[in-house]
Amino acid sequence: MRVHTVAARSGVTLQLACDTFGPQTVTTNDYRNLLENNGIDALMIALPNAMHAPVLTEAASAGKHIFFLNRRRRTTRTRLAGELAAPRMVSVCL
Repeated sequence: MRVHTVAARSGVTLQLACDTFGPQTVTTNDYRNLLENNGIDALMIALPNAMHAPVLTEAASAGKHIFFLNRRRRTTRTRLAGELAAPRMVSVCL
């Protein structure tokens, strides 16, 4: 597995992604480009908790495997999984 594409609003973050994952890393400032790309199977959603739901909903609708960090623990994951009906969603609770 490798990082193929990184979406971020900040040019600094996009440059950091290229520096970290290599110059072959594709960057975009719109995450929807990742959802439309049939060559991308899975997404790691790295957003503040308050921003998870809309992006998770779109990613599930696009048929992507979803990984995300969930600091709100089980209740948020259970609610989102029920709303999204996304069997391919993995939440990591810390």
